Amino acid sequence: MEPKQLEQQVSDALQQDPREIAERVRRLTLDALSGRPLDTAGMRETFATVTDGVRTGAAKRSARMEEAVKEAMHGMDGALRNFAEATSLAIQEARGKGKDYSAEEFASLLEDVKSLQSLMADTFAKGARQATGAAQTTFTQLADHARIHGTSAGRELVEIQGKLTQTLAELTRETISDGAHTLQASGRLLAGLTAGFLRGIADRLQDSADTHEKP
Repeated sequence: MEPKQLEQQVSDALQQDPREIAERVRRLTLDALSGRPLDTAGMRETFATVTDGVRTGAAKRSARMEEAVKEAMHGMDGALRNFAEATSLAIQEARGKGKDYSAEEFASLLEDVKSLQSLMADTFAKGARQATGAAQTTFTQLADHARIHGTSAGRELVEIQGKLTQTLAELTRETISDGAHTLQASGRLLAGLTAGFLRGIADRLQDSADTHEKP
């Protein structure tokens, strides 16, 4: 999905009943993430695009605008948590392959996970800087809350950081014990596993939506 198309669809989602916005934005964000190579820079670009859609959509609402913005950003947090859950499953699968993956690759993923822990708070803060009026106030409140209390996605990513740290320690011990170097796999391989999990999540969501839409 092109950025402008994603931004427009998110903006349109903001015009729905607030009870439907979070799920719609979550699905749009997840679909966008699963449709492109997974890297921290790309993910931040996707979240920035979604935030632009939230801001433009909020400007078109006259009633329950603050609630609509909060629900939309809750949907973004849900998409990031889905990504975190998929990453956790990918780590387990990759670890089961043993030395098909190197300690260096797990270390690289660990740095990515650390970077993503601040993604939602950064997204809220950027929204506050770019929004105006009541929307700016809402974004500021969300940013303050995320900074103090964190987000559900952020807490999930902290747990993943712990798993990765443990995995790295195990790989290091195994390498020393074996007296050999682990094999260096492609840097995209683990990301590819994660993308596959995300694609599966997005497909299941779409299948569920199609079923509910049938008469």
